This record gives sequence, C-alpha cells and structure tokens, in this order.
Amino acid sequence: MTMRDAITIDDLAALDALGVLTAGERAHFREIAGADASVRAEAGAYREACVSIAESLEPVEPPAFVKARILEAIQRPVDAAPPLGSHTIRSGEGRWFAQPIPGIEVKPLSVDKDRRVATILMKFAPGAMFPAHDHGGAEECYVLSGSVRLGNLSLNEGDFHHAPADSRHGNLVSDNGCVLLLLVDADDYLAA
Repeated sequence: MTMRDAITIDDLAALDALGVLTAGERAHFREIAGADASVRAEAGAYREACVSIAESLEPVEPPAFVKARILEAIQRPVDAAPPLGSHTIRSGEGRWFAQPIPGIEVKPLSVDKDRRVATILMKFAPGAMFPAHDHGGAEECYVLSGSVRLGNLSLNEGDFHHAPADSRHGNLVSDNGCVLLLLVDADDYLAA
C-alpha cells in the first residue's frame, strides 16, 4: 500500500491547492468537490492558505550565475544562426553529377568522415538501371519520388529500405523514374 492509497479528502484538497496531484487524482478530486459543498469550501481554504504562505515569504535573490543564465536565455534570439560547421543545400542548389551508367545522376549532400556516412540524392530517369553491387557498410534508402525495383521488391514514394553491411544488392530499376535519398558508407561512396 502506497502513501497515496491511504489519502483522505482533506489531503487531496491540500495537495490540489499545492498543484501536485497527478491528472487522474486531480480529476477524481474535482469530481468529489463538485458534489460536496464542504469539500469545495475546504479546497478554497487550502488555496487561500497557500497564497498567504507564498506572499509571506521574503524573496530570495538567485545566485549571480543563475540570474545570468536566465537573462542570457531570455535575450537569446529565437532565430539564432545555425551551429558552426553546419551547412544547408536548398532544393535548387548543389550540382547533379551524371554517372557512367546512363540515366543516373547523383547529387552529393554531405560526407561525414567522423561518422563514415555519405548522404546523397540519386536520380533515375525512366527505365534506368543501376547494376548489382556489394555494400561494405550499411545503406539506407528513402524514396522521395517515383518508384524503384530491387529484384522482386518494389519501393514507392515514401518507402524506406535498409541494406546491412556486407550485403549484395541486385539490379535497381526504375520504370518511371525516381529520386532516392541515400545514406551510405563513406568508403563505399568514395570508392564508387
């Protein structure tokens, strides 16, 4: 049995005035208080006592470092500059690179050497095929538009596919064209 199991209406009124009841306890108490005028009166008395206690306390000056942090947070502009080292590529920016495979272009977005991950866009023209290949590291693929087939697996707009490290992909074919967002092992990307 917990302390809350043995709680009285008087206790609930006091805890409600302090604002420490859970949502369920508060709803239960308000239901009881709504049906009983004496409970409502007692709850009002507790609220008045809490206000009186709070008003009787002398204000305490926060330590200088706490005050400085609060003021800094308040004064910090909401539209602060992006973190140092970050970069943005708008949809019309960057460059698509034609690949040796007809109908396939790649737009590099980011290569993170520390995490060993490259983020790229890959665009297939209708009917384009990317040949079977091995993965040294994992590959994650999200279909932004169109559709692509990987063997008998069809991926459509909004679909996601994960290929683990040391796996082999069959041919990738897009009958109607597609754009894929790929996170690939940086070594696999740089070797391609």
